[in-house]
Amino acid sequence: MALRKFVEEDRDSNTLNLMPLIDVVFNLLIFFLVATQFSQEEKALDVRLPESHEAKPITRAPKILVVNVYPDGRLMLGRTEVKEPRLLSVLRSSRANFPHQIVELRGDTTAFYGRMVRVISLCLEAGVPSSNIQLAVVEPKRT
Repeated sequence: MALRKFVEEDRDSNTLNLMPLIDVVFNLLIFFLVATQFSQEEKALDVRLPESHEAKPITRAPKILVVNVYPDGRLMLGRTEVKEPRLLSVLRSSRANFPHQIVELRGDTTAFYGRMVRVISLCLEAGVPSSNIQLAVVEPKRT
């Protein structure tokens, strides 16, 4: 009889207690239900918002324009190869939409220095302030 009692106690101690897990799940459920109710109450308030003819729509922050300069002189804007006139037009339109547009120039270490200077002058011609131009040098792969 003592052996049978020991086996029954051992079997009970190997079971997984799910009560704490169920408590956590219910607490999370209640939290999200209450949080949803608060957000709906804010939207349900009968408030007439003032209008302004001078207000501009909220825009998201612009992405950083990345210009890669390759050793053979190719220019890549993101993943697209561009020529100088196209780069200048993209920079101008981006600058018109986002006055604080940042341009990152990435030049291969074996790229012609004059090409990098030309791209910098295109950025300045498009109106991108020199403080918004970031330079990054790409090390060539060693074989």
